[in-house]
Amino acid sequence: MVLPKKRSLLHIVGYAAHGGCERCCEVFIRYSPEFAHRVVVLGEPGPMSEVWGSSGAEVTHLDLLREGWFGFQAGLQAGLRQRSFGAVIVWAGIRVPIVFAALRPFRRPVVLHAGNPFAGEMRVRLLLHAGQLLQPPSYAAVMACSEHVARTFRRAPYYGRLRVESCLNPIDVPAVNPHQARVLAPAERVRIGMVARLDAIKDQAALLAAFACLRRDWPKAELHLAGEGPRRPALEAQARESGLAGAVCFHGSVADVPGFLRTLDLFAYFTTAQEGMGIALAEAMAAGLPCVVSDLPVMREVSGDGAAAAVRYAPADPEAAATVIRSVLVDVEGRALLSARAHARAEQVFRPRPVVERYLKLLGVAA
Repeated sequence: MVLPKKRSLLHIVGYAAHGGCERCCEVFIRYSPEFAHRVVVLGEPGPMSEVWGSSGAEVTHLDLLREGWFGFQAGLQAGLRQRSFGAVIVWAGIRVPIVFAALRPFRRPVVLHAGNPFAGEMRVRLLLHAGQLLQPPSYAAVMACSEHVARTFRRAPYYGRLRVESCLNPIDVPAVNPHQARVLAPAERVRIGMVARLDAIKDQAALLAAFACLRRDWPKAELHLAGEGPRRPALEAQARESGLAGAVCFHGSVADVPGFLRTLDLFAYFTTAQEGMGIALAEAMAAGLPCVVSDLPVMREVSGDGAAAAVRYAPADPEAAATVIRSVLVDVEGRALLSARAHARAEQVFRPRPVVERYLKLLGVAA
């Protein structure tokens, strides 16, 4: 018996680090086994290279990110000619008009995954206005990771000409809520954590300030920060200067995020208006963790209008943020309710296969 040949789906990613878009790509691969997956990495090998491979994908690294615009397009086009594919998902917002131009000769349906709000700085606008001369391909579309992100792309140059839809990112959701809320007290060890890249989009600095206030009456509380990035030295200095050196642990990049989350009593996700969705928040909700999040529209969108998370106050007021955290810690019944709502919300909106089907439908290759 000869099995039918699988259709081929190409994934273009920028980096092979443990980032949100890269992890979304891996989940997508696992939950669409009816396709043969090929991953083309614009940069160098990294931790996700092996993960994509173990999920069944063919992985190629082109190392093009140091090239100029013309060298980038030529290198990508040459790499694409060496492999067959029926449709494309671009998981990186890097030089998108040039990526589309490199894809143009193949005339395959393309979906761009938009993981953050449109960035309007001058260099981005210059590239997009240059891209207007090329015209975005009529067979391309954008899938934003939240309606918050989708609105910014609909108003943006270049992207405004394309079809823009939104769908929250896919993650694995345990069938049973793994978290059990326990009674917490100021005299006991309490573990608060956040998972996120240490960059300007996130706001670990505000979390550190709130944690310093919390420690005045919760002296055994611990803050565990998972993630790596350019702001790590500044954040470590802030922790030292606030007298928190022994209470704050910087874990760096964590491969086993679910395992890390299982060690926590409370998840905090402090971020900025440049946040696209916060896949780590979705993972914490799937793990049933009670969550305290920034008071932003996108955080309310992810948590179901705030029902599955306690909302903190503005970052300029660390005392108010600490008050929100404190109120959650002392209320075991309230934490149990937040846990149940978070897990139920995750089951409702983050389960991978329905998300995969949204992308396939937008690509026009759904079964």
